[in-house]
Amino acid sequence: MHLVTPDSDLRLDQLLPPSGHVYVARLNGQDMTDEISTFEKFYSSLKFPEYFGWNWDAFYD
Repeated sequence: MHLVTPDSDLRLDQLLPPSGHVYVARLNGQDMTDEISTFEKFYSSLKFPEYFGWNWDAFYD
């Protein structure tokens, strides 16, 4: 996972894998006001599996 912000020196094309297989999700941090809303946004945007544990260890895995 790479975070690219508007003021970042990295261009998205520099981060893409050579295989060409990539999934891009745009998340707005203002929508993530607490732990649960953060997990919900990542879960739905990145299509986490149903068995996601809804905690930071599961998020890291």
